[in-house]
Amino acid sequence: MSEPQPQSEPEPKPKSKVGKGKISAIASTVLWTLGFGLCFVIPANSSFSWVADFLLLLGFFPLLYFYPAGWPWLIFGVLNFAIGALLEVGYHIDASYFTPEMNKVRTMLQGTHPTLVWLLIGVVCAIFGIFRMIKNGIIFFRKRRKPIN
Repeated sequence: MSEPQPQSEPEPKPKSKVGKGKISAIASTVLWTLGFGLCFVIPANSSFSWVADFLLLLGFFPLLYFYPAGWPWLIFGVLNFAIGALLEVGYHIDASYFTPEMNKVRTMLQGTHPTLVWLLIGVVCAIFGIFRMIKNGIIFFRKRRKPIN
């Protein structure tokens, strides 16, 4: 008689990133919707005018965090810093260099888009991206290192 074979445990299903991807997409959508809605609620030159830009930029964080590479963080940070720097330079150029229509736009931008939000988020994202790229590089080279016999 043959002995019964021991039943092996079923292999655990690999964890899929679909659930995390949906969560990050929903979180981004909620943050973008709140930020966009606040653009119409918060008046220009308010002490809370930074909140709308902050939420709109923060909406990218869940999607960027879900993607494991660090270079999107770095690019996002550098571009946000560049936008903040351009806004700041534009705010300090003498108004006589602009047409009256452009001065209206410039005044509106000054009241609704504080540069500090763009600059700080840019720096934080760039630093996070650099650290993430270093971490991923270390992991990559550790996996490829040949064991010494």
